[in-house]
Amino acid sequence: MLEENVYMRRELIANISHDLRSPLASIRGYLEALLLKGDTLAPDKRHAYLEIAARQSEHLGTLISELFELAKLDYKGYQINPERRKRDDARNDFLFRPAGRHEHRGEG
Repeated sequence: MLEENVYMRRELIANISHDLRSPLASIRGYLEALLLKGDTLAPDKRHAYLEIAARQSEHLGTLISELFELAKLDYKGYQINPERRKRDDARNDFLFRPAGRHEHRGEG
């Protein structure tokens, strides 16, 4: 079981590394093209390159935010406690909250 967890963690890290490198490589490529071609690049091309770099930067920011959230969940002091609650339609639902948060949520 421990070996499987170690393998899964290594695989996750490798996948995350790849996912982070892809937008970073794109950003670098377009910015380097802008620097190398300078004023010889048509204004519409320059604008398109900047738009692509900006989109990739936003994507990279999203990935980093998700990684941060994953790291918080992986923190040993963080536990998920399932809690049953009743809904108006009489079906049971499960809510997941961090350990230590015991406020009561109203039914329905």
